Amino acid sequence: KVVVPGPAGTGRSLRVSTAAPPFPTWDGLPAYFMVDSGPFEGGEPNGTNVGGVPESQLPKEQVLPIIATSTGHVAATVRLPGYVAAISASAGAFFAAVIEDNAVSFYEVRLPQSGTQATATKLPIPADTAPIGYIAVSPDGRKLAISTFVQHGAAGDIQNLIVADTSTGTERQWHTPAS
Repeated sequence: KVVVPGPAGTGRSLRVSTAAPPFPTWDGLPAYFMVDSGPFEGGEPNGTNVGGVPESQLPKEQVLPIIATSTGHVAATVRLPGYVAAISASAGAFFAAVIEDNAVSFYEVRLPQSGTQATATKLPIPADTAPIGYIAVSPDGRKLAISTFVQHGAAGDIQNLIVADTSTGTERQWHTPAS
């Protein structure tokens, strides 16, 4: 579903996302990509029904492989504590929106320095109970854009946007008018 180059740097605080140096590519492609095998269902973290599957019917955890582009082999795996609703990538990390405990939490995933288990660090971004549409991370990994859907009666689903700082969780929100 998503590509990202390279392993984590050393000396990095576990709760602070930082700009990563450029990592090698293979034949012009990012060095690694993460595979999400599905079920590719829209997830409803708060049990509402805007158009997806209720949380009670989603996987309670997912283990996703990170593949080395050059070989096609699994370089590492990451265990996430819920259903992965969306993934994005920056220069050095994956970012995942994970439905758990009736809300969506956000994680930064980094390749290990050694071994085969990637680290998943929960970000300080406040959990959200609105259905997640998409996420996109800035190239330096410092900001995460989160698209949410809210049902407004006959107006149907309306998309809202949150941009959050991955280090502090500070958010700025934009809401689409119901009309």
